[in-house]
Amino acid sequence: MLRSVMTIMKGSALAQLIGFLILPLLSRSFGPEVFGHFQAFQSIMMLVIVVVMLRYEIAILRASDGPELTHVIALCGLLTLVTTVVFTGVLLAALAMGWPRFLADLGFGWWWLSLSALAVGWAQIFSYLATRDAAYNTIASAKIAQGLTNAGTSAGLAIAAPIGSSLILADLAGRLLNGYWLARGRLHALGGIFGTSWSDLRTVARRFSDLSLISLPGAVLSTAGSIMTPLFIYASFDASTAGQFGLVDRAVGLPVALIVGAVSQVHMGNLAEDLRLGTGTARRSFRRLSLLLVGLAFLPTLACVIFAPMLFQLIFGPGWNEAAKFAQILAPAYFLGLVSGGINMTLTIMGRQITQLGWDISRFAAMALLWLYAPGADWAVEKIVVAHSILLCLFSLAQLLLCYHALPRTHVEGAEARPAS
Repeated sequence: MLRSVMTIMKGSALAQLIGFLILPLLSRSFGPEVFGHFQAFQSIMMLVIVVVMLRYEIAILRASDGPELTHVIALCGLLTLVTTVVFTGVLLAALAMGWPRFLADLGFGWWWLSLSALAVGWAQIFSYLATRDAAYNTIASAKIAQGLTNAGTSAGLAIAAPIGSSLILADLAGRLLNGYWLARGRLHALGGIFGTSWSDLRTVARRFSDLSLISLPGAVLSTAGSIMTPLFIYASFDASTAGQFGLVDRAVGLPVALIVGAVSQVHMGNLAEDLRLGTGTARRSFRRLSLLLVGLAFLPTLACVIFAPMLFQLIFGPGWNEAAKFAQILAPAYFLGLVSGGINMTLTIMGRQITQLGWDISRFAAMALLWLYAPGADWAVEKIVVAHSILLCLFSLAQLLLCYHALPRTHVEGAEARPAS
């Protein structure tokens, strides 16, 4: 398992290194408001990623080989098209009504969101197929290709045509190439989808209905809790302040998120296999993975807390002092988020959707209460970010405990737990 984790993490690390190396050029070519608009785009896309297939993409890991897998893939493809059309209609209606207000003030066209939704659906289908096949080298290569495309496109636009949507265009280009790379050698999996009947679709939809009925609401609430602060900073303050927050997310949060995604893919595949075969190694793998992530994240977190003001000034240039303060405040949350994020699908794979839903509801409620109270109390943005960071830390710790408790005990642990006769 550790070898698989390291394979994908190498790809994620290299992809992020490429993106990080280009950031000094971008931070000097674009003002904070461009990063603010991109942060709003990314926040909305995080929610789209969750709902685009109503969580049925997870069924790709759980489906049996043969017709059932084919029918699940067909269902995922159809849902991608339907949800994109519905999402576009809702977005256009919101823009026409002028509510919520921040949508009318977006610094980019609505079509970027729709195109990205299709790209996300395409990439996720093949990403889960690659995870099912344990094709971790392919996943790592796809991440590197995405990073190179994103960096090359954004750098080229920064030099030749620094328009407001440059970062969004580069992001879309990277997603498209990621999907293409993952699809190579797996297009045969689509061979039978056009022969799928409505009856077949209904059958697999019912079989895996727990994903859409229980896992989806929880995932929506979890994601909404994650994006609430960047979106409300964008809506309550201004695009420039949101851009300061967005640079932190791009320089620190995005690398953490991609590492988390890579580790989570391996953890999902191994946990699903462990449950199918009953090997009894789930808890031991969980502990080893958690300790690996703690060791990986400790020194970078410490460096961020101590040296962020100097590093941000040196790397990103003048005008990003507020971003450095945000980075220091959020460092503990990123640390614990990296550790807990790698195992964040444990409860879903274990079938503990109710427990996961309870965690998601609690986290969403805490973030909603923060934003219901803070603006009325006239809190400064830094105070809000401090409260946001504390809440993230508390819920990351709670998730670690819940996931570990849900895993089946090994035979050794079971023997130790039994009292001596």
